[in-house]
Amino acid sequence: MKLLSFLNLVASGYAISQQLSADLLSLHKDLITKPSITRNETLAVDFLHSHLQAQGWTVELHDVVNPDIDPSIRRQNILAYLGSPDDVTLILNSHTDVVPPYVDYEYTTDDQGRDVIYGRGANDAKGQIAAQITAAEHIRATNPDLAKSIGLLYDLGEEGIFDGAKKAQDNLPSNLEYFIVGEPTELVQISGHKGNMGFEIRAKGVAAHSSSPHWGVNAIEKLSEAILKLESVTLPHDELLGDTTMAVTKISGGTAINKVPDEAAAYVNVRTSVPTQETWRVLKESGLESEWIELALVDEPHDPVILDVVENWRPVQTMPFGTDLFAWKHPSAKKMLIGCGSVASAHKLDEHIYKQELLDGVDMYVELISGLLDGSLKTVNTKQAGEQHKHEKDEL
Repeated sequence: MKLLSFLNLVASGYAISQQLSADLLSLHKDLITKPSITRNETLAVDFLHSHLQAQGWTVELHDVVNPDIDPSIRRQNILAYLGSPDDVTLILNSHTDVVPPYVDYEYTTDDQGRDVIYGRGANDAKGQIAAQITAAEHIRATNPDLAKSIGLLYDLGEEGIFDGAKKAQDNLPSNLEYFIVGEPTELVQISGHKGNMGFEIRAKGVAAHSSSPHWGVNAIEKLSEAILKLESVTLPHDELLGDTTMAVTKISGGTAINKVPDEAAAYVNVRTSVPTQETWRVLKESGLESEWIELALVDEPHDPVILDVVENWRPVQTMPFGTDLFAWKHPSAKKMLIGCGSVASAHKLDEHIYKQELLDGVDMYVELISGLLDGSLKTVNTKQAGEQHKHEKDEL
């Protein structure tokens, strides 16, 4: 980044923190106090709709219909822009839904004198939404023409069902160049994250009275043997995302205390660093299956996501957990993942974010949006950059 541009951003960052701090905190509070647990996000969506319209944004609401959810619950994605949809080249995105249970808003000061905000969604992800909107409003106030290139897209269902992101593909602006997703990353750029898949180890046996177990085949014992064999399976590795990992997270089996069980099952969650199809092939060819054991996919698999990052800007790292970025299929837009606050408190009963983290998030988004749109910040795809570096190294 040019020195003059950098100094201007540093100066404006102080102005942002002073001028928009009250608006930022008010918006953040309003979002947290609108419960929006996954599958019932209406209150938060309605609030954002009204808030953005009052600020002069054109707001589109797009229905998200899920046959597994009560049709009387109105569920909608939000797309907002200042000019025409054709003007939008950069989207700021996060999700309006949160995990249960609802935790009320609390603003307090910790023992180190830091202002801290508690509540469900404080950082995941209502803190991201508040910081993004505040950053967009700052750019709008200082450079209205540039602000016409900004769109806001807030989808629902990110915490597990992903129906909002899938629906949003139908409504992306046609001239989109950058797609920036906000999640709590402590202002670190995320270069990629692992994919996710779930399968069951299904064991069958032969029922018998527990007083004569030799007359039957114990499905729980067969399942236990298969689980132990999992440790010997060599799972795929990726240079960027590291090892594929898996964990047995649920077990079921048996119907009575005096009966040798003829069925048992274990759910295995896999965080895969390579395409899920490759990981599934390795598992199916591992020798785990037998006369008594079957492996069965039970969830929709999601492949790993490789992202774009800004060169020579902020720190870069990968992360083991996932997002709904797997669903974003735009053929040419650069996809980025960065936000404020720490995932360490996300989903917990004491979920929180510090006031300074929110302010720093606004500054970061202003810097990122302005730099991408004026060309002073350049992006690179991490995977392509790594392959190019490897190719150059091999030629030396």
